[in-house]
Amino acid sequence: MQKYSKFIITLLCICMFNTMVYAYEESTIEEVNVIRRKLDLNELKLNEKLNDAALSHSQYMVFNNSFSSIEEKGKKQYKGRYSWDRTSYFNYFNPYVSEFISRNIDKQDICHYLYNPYTRIIWLDPIYKDIGMAAHEGMSTYILGGAARDNNSTVIYPYDGQVLPYHWTQNQSVDAYKDLNIKRTDIGLPITISHYTDGKKIKRFVVNTVEIIDKATNQTIPYEVMKPSNNKYLNNTVVILPTQAYTPDTQYQFKIDIHIHFDNHKTEKVVYEGCFTVDKEILVTRLNIIESLIQILELPESRNSTYEFKDIDKSSSYAPYLYTALDNQLINGYPDKTFRPQSSMTKEAFYVVLIRAYEKVKGTIDITFKENIKNIYSVSFWARRSILKAEQLGLLDTEEFVKESKKPLTYSDYTKAMNQFSLLIQE
Repeated sequence: MQKYSKFIITLLCICMFNTMVYAYEESTIEEVNVIRRKLDLNELKLNEKLNDAALSHSQYMVFNNSFSSIEEKGKKQYKGRYSWDRTSYFNYFNPYVSEFISRNIDKQDICHYLYNPYTRIIWLDPIYKDIGMAAHEGMSTYILGGAARDNNSTVIYPYDGQVLPYHWTQNQSVDAYKDLNIKRTDIGLPITISHYTDGKKIKRFVVNTVEIIDKATNQTIPYEVMKPSNNKYLNNTVVILPTQAYTPDTQYQFKIDIHIHFDNHKTEKVVYEGCFTVDKEILVTRLNIIESLIQILELPESRNSTYEFKDIDKSSSYAPYLYTALDNQLINGYPDKTFRPQSSMTKEAFYVVLIRAYEKVKGTIDITFKENIKNIYSVSFWARRSILKAEQLGLLDTEEFVKESKKPLTYSDYTKAMNQFSLLIQE
């Protein structure tokens, strides 16, 4: 009887685990399906065959320490060189397949794919109807699959009434802004106009009108236009790249008049007017900060389980970042045995962590100037030397900084400082 009880308990645990995983996958897919529904696109459906292919490739990446979409024959867990080879291995035979790999699998990961204009084009393509996803020990794979294009369609993002993030991150290797010679931090989310066709070849796009207008001030947002004629990564899309930040908690109107010319001498006009709202500026979490720092510093990854925090799952995708930061004395937990990864951090505390990170790889900074800095004593005593060191590195102006030293760190502050910090580390 005891033997059967153990079997039943084990079976129940497996069923509960599978249910939680399935629910998590469904909630993750819903992030993109919300957008697809608003754009009158078919929803993505979870496909078990694509799930199996995704899990297999995630395992391949872990077993072979290879962060790549290509598998090499003869290596452990090899199921096919390309994603379509692997989906066929798992009996998924629809001809259209796109694969994405990541180091974590969550809703935010999906958001990053929608924020980047190059990956957005694929995630919002009506041809895809199926999705699979799986993670294994920090490596994750997403696979989209589809059979055939039902009809021609033009998809404009954002949709009318959409709320866009004030801050967004560039998580892909191809960055649309890299050739514009502007800072990557202070920019609004790109707008895309994509035409999906079942065979007609697009000859060119003619952009007649684009306007992005702050409805409160009636000021226009400057932008650059990327299209197939000036961007090798595009073939069916015009990308409108704002070259300055949107204002948080503000509504914008955008107008588009574009002509699409096809090889068969036909022309389609895309005339559109809509509104979007930029969300309030959000605060940076402790986890955001340590993830960025560990990636910039390229410190050896740690999974030191001797650290015990009541609010940290040791098997989570972010645990290695946390343990690496702790091992290198970049940050500490709290006396109540919590780490509080989603808590915000004050500006002065952030610069303390930043200076610790800098000195970890560059050595101790000697404060070389002796001038009295006005109001330095309004900074907490434990942060003063770090603030002076940060000024010496050119990361801040102390006299301006002390006025806001105890305020929470915002994304605009954070991205500006991290860009400067990254350049200093590379020197």
